Formats: sequence, C-alpha cells, structure tokens
Amino acid sequence: MDLTSLGEFFSPYVIQLTIVARHYSGWTFMVDAVVYLVDAYDKERFTESKKELDALLSDDSLANVPFLILGNKIDIPYASSEEELRYHLGLSNFTTGKGKVNLVDSNVRPLEVFMCSVVRKMGYGDGFKWVSQYIK
Repeated sequence: MDLTSLGEFFSPYVIQLTIVARHYSGWTFMVDAVVYLVDAYDKERFTESKKELDALLSDDSLANVPFLILGNKIDIPYASSEEELRYHLGLSNFTTGKGKVNLVDSNVRPLEVFMCSVVRKMGYGDGFKWVSQYIK
C-alpha cells in the first residue's frame, strides 16, 4: 500500500498534530484517530517524543480516540526495534493488540505500535488498516 491509496480509508488531510495541539484549543472535536509518527532511528529524541505523545494521550477530548503509533525508518540499520520503541514511549503494557480486538463497551482506547518505512512503502498500511476498524 502506498500513501496515495490511503484515501480509501481516510481523508487526504495531514495535520502536524503537535503544532495544532499547542496553538488551537477545541480542535480535537473533529479527530477520528491520531496517527503519531516517530523516527525509530533518532533515539536521542525519544524523550521529547514521549512527552508529546503523553500530552496527547492525557488530553480528555481524545480519551476515546484510537491511537496508531508508527515507528518509521526501520530501513535504516540500528533503528529501534518495536519492543525498544514501546519501552521508550512508555507503551509496553498499554497497547491493545494488532488483530481485530473487540473493545466495544470496554472503556479501553485502541492503541497500537506498528513499525514502518515510508521510503520503502512498508508497514504503515497494516497500521492504517488496524486503526480504520476503530473509526466510527
């Protein structure tokens, strides 16, 4: 799946969430899902990325919104593994599963990590298919 074919699941708008979240209040009422892209190679910025992700996860207006975390750049040698990325983002025990997990009436937010390479066009399609099952 390439990025141009994602239109079958999602509208073609891309929002740089951290900038929007900092400057506009009330914007989240229109959010169906959050896709959070992390550079899996740039380990020095994991702390910063965790801080931004934690801010989004703790936003009450996003409490029921599914979160797809994409660890990008796995095509680069020494990029973090999925397990390492989960650990550094504090998600080791908080993801909900990659299959079709029934979370109806569970009061649990769908949240999962998928590793990808945008350059090599791999991995993110599985993530977008996963998150699409939770969009109402």
